[in-house]
Amino acid sequence: MSAKINAVVDEAGLPNRLSISPGQASDKAAAPALIDSLTCSSHVVADHTAYTWDANV
Repeated sequence: MSAKINAVVDEAGLPNRLSISPGQASDKAAAPALIDSLTCSSHVVADHTAYTWDANV
């Protein structure tokens, strides 16, 4: 059994919001709950490595 910690951080890298999900779950499933209630940001910067993958590399 494993788990993932998903986080929303501020511009200094300090966590504002955390979510724990099963290790086998997609990160895409956790993202909406983390960013839906953000009120002060018009830009979201995300780690895209979980979503882009080239089998030929």
